[in-house]
Amino acid sequence: MEPKKYPCELPNYIDINLIEHEPDTLDEIRYGVTFVYNDRKESTKTVIVIMKNPSNSLQGSTSEKSKLLIDETTDIILRFLHRYKVRYGKKEMIKKVIILNLFPCYGSNPNEINVRYKFDDKDYDESLLYNDELVHNRKYISDTINKIEDATVICAWGRYGSEEKVIKSYYEKQIELVMNDLLKLRKYISVVAKNSYKIKKPFLPTHGRAWKCEEHTICTTPTKDINY
Repeated sequence: MEPKKYPCELPNYIDINLIEHEPDTLDEIRYGVTFVYNDRKESTKTVIVIMKNPSNSLQGSTSEKSKLLIDETTDIILRFLHRYKVRYGKKEMIKKVIILNLFPCYGSNPNEINVRYKFDDKDYDESLLYNDELVHNRKYISDTINKIEDATVICAWGRYGSEEKVIKSYYEKQIELVMNDLLKLRKYISVVAKNSYKIKKPFLPTHGRAWKCEEHTICTTPTKDINY
């Protein structure tokens, strides 16, 4: 079998008519996107995944566009969660997946985040993390999670990476700001990993692209154990 080529079309178990995204036209930024599995009529379970930033998944799409393309990470996440049955509390198949991001800007190379928000590795300026776009993005994350009472929240933005990357000081501070917002909501925080996972600073959970159906499980850490 030939390796899958990316970007690729949506899997046939995703209902293309129920995809929602913000904003309506995805050119430079994406605050969130919702996918719904079409074979889960009896389920209501929602999983929210927080990534680093959109790569090129759905880029250029509008709500009227019929053919949508996703990147490898989105494909892996949707496949993993489609096969997964939530194993704590009520065992339930997942119906809906919402993908959010630490940074809303599109860019397959994380260095594009530095360029868009003018991050500089020589002169750290925390005020850059408080521009309107990033403030709105953090609020969007909190509001989305807060309105879905029983959603499973998975952090999956990954480590620093070996290629050009988000400058460490800004990356860690943005993680801290998002985590502090999540803790105020008093929600359980989950990761996908091989074993139980202790959340500590800096919080660098397994990236969605590394999830393996045969190896990893959703690990949930009570808020009282989070060192943030």
